[in-house]
Amino acid sequence: MARITVSQLKHACLSPDWLTSWLVNPGIPLPVPTFGQSEGVPGRTFHDLTCKFSKWLTGSQRAEKGANLRSYDELWDAFWTNLAKKEILGLVGAKKPETAERLGQALRAWCEHLATLRSEQPEARSWREVLVTAEYQFDDTPILTPSGPVDLVGRPDAVRLEKDGLVVVDYKLSRGNNLKTDLLQAIIYAALLHQTHPKLSFSAQLEYYEPTLHRIRQTPEQVFRLFREMVLPTLETIAKAENKSITAKVLAADDLSERIVSAYREYGIEVQVIDRREAPQLTRYDLKLGVGVSFVQASRRATDLKLALALPQEPMISAGPGFVWFDVPKSRPDTVLWSAHRNAPRLAKCESVVAFAIGITVAGDLIVADFADPNMAHGLVAGSSGSGKSEFLKTVIATLVSRSKPDSLQISLIDPKRLTFGGLGKSAYLRQNVLYTVEEALHCLKVAADDMESRYDHLLREGFNKIADWIAAGKKGLPYHVIVFDEFADLINSGKKEKNEFERLVKLISAKGRAAGIHLLIATQRPDRDVITGQIKANLPFKVCLRVTNAINSKIVLDEIGAENLVGRGDLLYDIGQGVERAQSLFVPDGEFRALFA
Repeated sequence: MARITVSQLKHACLSPDWLTSWLVNPGIPLPVPTFGQSEGVPGRTFHDLTCKFSKWLTGSQRAEKGANLRSYDELWDAFWTNLAKKEILGLVGAKKPETAERLGQALRAWCEHLATLRSEQPEARSWREVLVTAEYQFDDTPILTPSGPVDLVGRPDAVRLEKDGLVVVDYKLSRGNNLKTDLLQAIIYAALLHQTHPKLSFSAQLEYYEPTLHRIRQTPEQVFRLFREMVLPTLETIAKAENKSITAKVLAADDLSERIVSAYREYGIEVQVIDRREAPQLTRYDLKLGVGVSFVQASRRATDLKLALALPQEPMISAGPGFVWFDVPKSRPDTVLWSAHRNAPRLAKCESVVAFAIGITVAGDLIVADFADPNMAHGLVAGSSGSGKSEFLKTVIATLVSRSKPDSLQISLIDPKRLTFGGLGKSAYLRQNVLYTVEEALHCLKVAADDMESRYDHLLREGFNKIADWIAAGKKGLPYHVIVFDEFADLINSGKKEKNEFERLVKLISAKGRAAGIHLLIATQRPDRDVITGQIKANLPFKVCLRVTNAINSKIVLDEIGAENLVGRGDLLYDIGQGVERAQSLFVPDGEFRALFA
């Protein structure tokens, strides 16, 4: 699949000559912009500082403190003390007083604008309800064209929820000679967000700090029109070129068996390749170790083998049944569509309403889990940005919804970032509208805990021990209830009181919820010990870990390292009570996902 960054795409749209050169050599540099009188202003520093302060305002550990900062004076004092002072005084010390003054003016104008935005939304209880996300990363987001998909990669400066809707913002400290170039980047990001979240509309806005603020905004209608007229034709050209050259990209030497054996032999380790399998995200080689060779000897050479075999990242070396698995990652995992497996026999034969698909094993088998199983009654999902965590949650929910009716399944969705399930609207499957705040999330859990006790009383009165037996007897009126958190770190870190209450409710529901038909699926981007506490982990029996930042994160989730070496885009390790295995998550397009709730 073709792949291009948003910065490259905006130049490709406006310069056919540059696009022609890029199609031949994707590594060519971007055109150097020409600026007016503000040349030399440290734009990168401005971007970094505003992003860090946005995270400071919305960060879970400071959310309560940051929520109380509303006026310009309060905001600038916090900004100066925590971030700006060091940078600006550093420029003064480097004998760049004019640059320091210019940067300070722009940052103060930015704080002034932030205070204005907050004053326009008096109902907002925290900055997380205004600064929806700063530096939101798009990792290989597919845009469909008539000639095929093209993956876009990029990072907008900010996405804000203003009084008239969601706005994608691009900051500039200098005006280039081509306003259209600046504007097009914001338009691409707005259209990209709309495609991934079609129920939401996004305006695109340029903010020039020169040093006072000048804004240029495009409405959602203008965004759609300009994207259709200027960007889609370029993406289609790129997709066509990719289709023509795709056969030339197939490597003649796909099989690394002999090279793996030779590379190990260089270190005095004898191995034999006894099998080779292609999976969506990797090629797996089964290695038989020579006499006297231990698994530790084979596994500790991962870095050396990466260099010897010229791999994009280290192979994942793990112990299989009687041999060693040597997984060579594909640079781009293949997409496994949910629609191709939604009616698979392995899933169809499951009578449980709350059975769902985790993904495809390396051998190509569909992995089916079941909330009704004691070993899978509640789940923990972890994965950094771009790992496919949110897409995995969508796949689980899509499977549940497609196999049931609203009178047998109810779902609660909690989405603090507002981008995974935002704009989903009302549905018979949803117990309530999508929840966004800490207060709403805790209330949802409290209501679920009360409902759980009520269900137990109901079941006992009718002579049943669990809801599965009650349903098997033909009874109706107590639907399964699945509660999904897309990012529970926001709740955990919102305060000690909230954290203790959250852990208490999770422990209560996870201990007794299965028999009452109430299940938790909790996900986080930040699987550190402050977020995934021992109490939370112990009460969520099945675990799914997509790519994480480091080995410590992997060990926290799975008690094993390895998830830090996953490819991303749905490549995962899972444990449903039978040990850790590797798989590829299914993918459900956003439009198909939302259609299930219609």
